[in-house]
Amino acid sequence: MITRPVLAKGAYGYHVRIGVPLALGLICSNASLADTPSFADPMHYATGYLCASVAIGDLNGDQVADLAVGSTGGAKVSILLGLGEGLFADAVDYTTNALPYSLAIGDFNGDLVPDLAAGHSGGYFVSVWIGLGDGTFADVVQYYAGQSPRSIAVADLNGDRVLDLAVSNRWEGGSVLALLGNADGTFSAGEYRTIGYPTTALAVADLNGDGMTDLAVTSGPGDNVSVALGIGDGTFVAPTAYAVGDMPRSISIGDLNGDRVPDLVTADKFDDNVSVLLGLGDGTFSAAVHHFAGTGFKSVAIGDLNRDRVPDLAVTDWSGDTVSVLVGHGDGTFAAAIPFAAGDGPWALAIGNLNSDDVPDLAVANWTGGTVSVLLNRWDGGAESVPAVSAWGLVVLALLLVVAGKVYFRPRRAKRLT
Repeated sequence: MITRPVLAKGAYGYHVRIGVPLALGLICSNASLADTPSFADPMHYATGYLCASVAIGDLNGDQVADLAVGSTGGAKVSILLGLGEGLFADAVDYTTNALPYSLAIGDFNGDLVPDLAAGHSGGYFVSVWIGLGDGTFADVVQYYAGQSPRSIAVADLNGDRVLDLAVSNRWEGGSVLALLGNADGTFSAGEYRTIGYPTTALAVADLNGDGMTDLAVTSGPGDNVSVALGIGDGTFVAPTAYAVGDMPRSISIGDLNGDRVPDLVTADKFDDNVSVLLGLGDGTFSAAVHHFAGTGFKSVAIGDLNRDRVPDLAVTDWSGDTVSVLVGHGDGTFAAAIPFAAGDGPWALAIGNLNSDDVPDLAVANWTGGTVSVLLNRWDGGAESVPAVSAWGLVVLALLLVVAGKVYFRPRRAKRLT
């Protein structure tokens, strides 16, 4: 800051004090952090009518990302094998007798080959396909999971180092069921935990740092997210509900403010917001903060989309046929939504590296269009989180090093001529 003149006797001028924060600001005065994210025009691949889910994984072991898309209109899951450079082969379909509403990928039998699980809207079963290693799958096997088990997630729920399935039921009072893995690709029914509201989405993570998997479940009619902390044996304590926006349809978990504590974000359909709940580290959460994100959206995902090492949000805007990106500030708040064209009626999305350039891309399942859209990230490999240093910044830095944080400009009085 520039203060009032503070003069030694016989001198004049301004005393300019530059503290470390201001100096650093000047050093980076011309800096530009990672640019606003940008995506190429979407490429569309036919799958099936009423696409409600999409998942990314290497399904055939070629180190190239593949796609799995759930189509409720066709009661099928479509597999699109990656060809490299963000391109995909035509879909190969696996039919089921229910409507696949959510998908999850994991190695259920320990053979190091990805397998596939689907939750269904309607019916009473979840479906499991064991991968054969070449991008194809064995015949479907189904497990009873309650009424309308529409949301599914993969995690080790009981600490035996075997992947299990967490399933939320739309009806039956809104319950969550643990299907415990037997290490051979089969599952056994675990305990139900009643949420108390019809559920819409489910996510899993260690929310209180005790090394055990916990649940976060959204309820549309209840306008809340319920957190049920895991005990470590596949069972969970009674849930605690937190208010979010109107009709939450999707939930994602990530560290949004850099404190190494998981936070929650929900996509709230009817008030056009995402709700952010910052974790407090003990499995509890602060009150939701809302960010406008579009109109009529369905799904939210977390990823660093502009390579600044800060999580951003991607949200599908069903009525606008777009995907909106909200750039993170690093403190749990976000910039205004930036829309990008997707397909017809985008419903669900996933974030992953689809063209092997180590930059996150978007895959979007389009409900109305019956397609999956691929949006490749245009990030050009510029500086990530390191700002550029301006010329004036270098001058300030040199002065700062000389006088240890304070700079004095004191013009001397002209000597009197004799």
